[in-house]
Parts: sequence; structure tokens; C-alpha cells
Amino acid sequence: MLNLDELKQFVTFAEMGTLSKTADVLHVSQPTITRTMQSMEEDFGVSLFNRSKNRIEFNDTGRLAVEYSRKIIAAADDALKMVRSYDSSLRVFKVKSCAASALSLLLPSLVQKFSDRPISSEISPEELVVDSVRHNICSVGIITKSMDEDGVFCREFMTEKLYICLPKEHELIKETTQSLSYERLPRTTLRFPKKAGSFEKEAKDSPLPFFVTDRNTNSDAIFKGRITLPVTGEGSEITYYLISGNKDYIM
Repeated sequence: MLNLDELKQFVTFAEMGTLSKTADVLHVSQPTITRTMQSMEEDFGVSLFNRSKNRIEFNDTGRLAVEYSRKIIAAADDALKMVRSYDSSLRVFKVKSCAASALSLLLPSLVQKFSDRPISSEISPEELVVDSVRHNICSVGIITKSMDEDGVFCREFMTEKLYICLPKEHELIKETTQSLSYERLPRTTLRFPKKAGSFEKEAKDSPLPFFVTDRNTNSDAIFKGRITLPVTGEGSEITYYLISGNKDYIM
């Protein structure tokens, strides 16, 4: 029977190259590592090493055994992570979203509906949101594409309209006072917050254009001396969807 601790020593030996270095890295004695290498051969039931008087090296079979050992260790780590995350999801209502605006709109209703459970939330890349819902790591996810997949329930949640906020003297104001096409925006001049929660201060102090949406809740102070125009064209609207492995969580 393969032993996970021995597999880790086995892989470490492959990385270090010698028994003495492996023992030093793992803070065990060299005879312990020697016994582990012998045990690995017994467990696999084949010869894994070429042996000389003062040295052992992997043979071709041993190198293949190392590859599979790495996969077993990775699978074991994934299993621990998934089981612990699932257990946590049974006690904590976890929400992952690809966008802060949609998350801020959803949270109040979740707090009211699931008042008996603590709620945690985070912003994550969309693919991670989907993966977390698929594996029951989070209770609800917010993404920008509709899903049609067995075991995942999905419904449209909200649509967000994009606007651009320009200083009154900005050159784009000379072209139009009605709207601006998304394709024509000079994105290289746009500035985005360096960290969460810093938008209002950075926008207020910056002479550059910045994006806002119809869901924006920042202080009116940031709009002083500026003109806000709707953005048109592809990319100017985003529809968000709620996904969950439990229909009751999003319906």
C-alpha cells in the first residue's frame, strides 16, 4: 500500500538527487530515506533504482514512478482542499462574483434571506466562480454568461450600463454631448483604481476620464466639473447571471 509521506520523500529524492540532501531538506536521518526508497520498491513491486557502491539513481521505471507519485500527491492535496471547502460551505454561505457592482447589489437580499448563516463574499475570475459552484465550494456565483449545465441552476440577475465621466474641457466633449461609442474610447488614457475602495478618491483627484455605471453609488463629489455620457456599442452593457447548485438559493 502506497504511503503518502513516503511518496513525498520519494519525490523529494528525485528533486534533490542524493540521499544526504534529501535527508537534510526533510530534517530526517539518511537511513530513514534509505529505508523509504526500499519501501517504495516493495510497494511498487519492481526495481526503481540503479545501485552502485555509494550511490543510487533512478532507472527508467523509477522515473515513471516519480511522475505518478507527483500526481498522487497533487490528487491527495486537491481532495483535502475540496472536502474542507465543502464542509465549510455547509456552515458558511459563500458567494463569489466576477464583479463588485453585482455583488454589492446581491448581498443585502442574501443577508436578509439567510440571516441564520454567516455570509462570506469575494471577487474572483469568472472561471474560478464557475468552478467553485460546480464543486460546491460556494453557494452562489455571479458571472457574465448564461449557463446550461446539469447540476447548475442559472438565472438572469441584472444588467449594468456603462458611462464615461469626462472633464468638461476634455477633447471628446467637442465631438459629442450625447454619447460615445465604446470602440472609439481612448482606453490608453483611462485610469482604474489600484486597489478596492480607492475609486472615489482617485477619480476625484484625477484629471483623466473614468468609467461609471448606472449602478454606481459613489458620492456626487466625484462628478463635480465633469460631464457623464452613456457609452454605446459592443461592450457598453453587461448582463450578470446568478448560478448555484441549489435552485432555492437563486430563485
